[in-house]
Amino acid sequence: MDTRTEQQTIKNLVREMVQAVVSSPGMVRVEESIGEESTLYEVYVDQNDIGYAIGKEGRVANAIRTVVKEAAKRNGVKAYVDVKGFSAETGARTDAVAG
Repeated sequence: MDTRTEQQTIKNLVREMVQAVVSSPGMVRVEESIGEESTLYEVYVDQNDIGYAIGKEGRVANAIRTVVKEAAKRNGVKAYVDVKGFSAETGARTDAVAG
């Protein structure tokens, strides 16, 4: 698998895992920032779902990060995940962030 295909596979993995835990799965958006040594996946969920996506004490977000890091490592790349909220009404980002 080439690097671009691997990144798309991981992006889809992130999206599917987050969609499985939120109440508005259609609002989940994943953006990737590709760097020289790693890829950052920024996950945006409706502000009402931020608690579901992060989980109590960050457990859900950390579990997603663990799976993504291992999937990336198996393909010889590094990946990081940030979960962020946004307002579905305005499209504006909220301050709630799990890094």
